[in-house]
Amino acid sequence: MDACLDGAELPPWDVMEALFADLAEARGSVYAEQASARAARLHADCALSLDRRPGGRARLVERLGLMLREQEYAAERLRAARDSGDGGDAAL
Repeated sequence: MDACLDGAELPPWDVMEALFADLAEARGSVYAEQASARAARLHADCALSLDRRPGGRARLVERLGLMLREQEYAAERLRAARDSGDGGDAAL
C-alpha cells in the first residue's frame, strides 16, 4: 500500500471503491459517484499505459502471482479460524 501512496503503484480498484464509499459518507453519494466515474476513467487509462510499457506483461504476471498467493493465504487463515472455532462464518 505504501507504493500506492507514494505513487509508484496503481492501487487496486477495490481499494479505490472503499475510499469512494468513505467519500460518500463524508460528502454525499452524488459527489462520490461523480468522483468515482472520473477516477474510473483515469484508473483505466493509467492501467493501460502501465501495461503497455516494456516489461508490463511480466509485471502483470508477477502481480497476479502475488495476489493469488495472498488469496490462498487468506483462505488458509479462514480455514484455521474455522477449525479452531475462532470465528467461523460469524466472523465473515
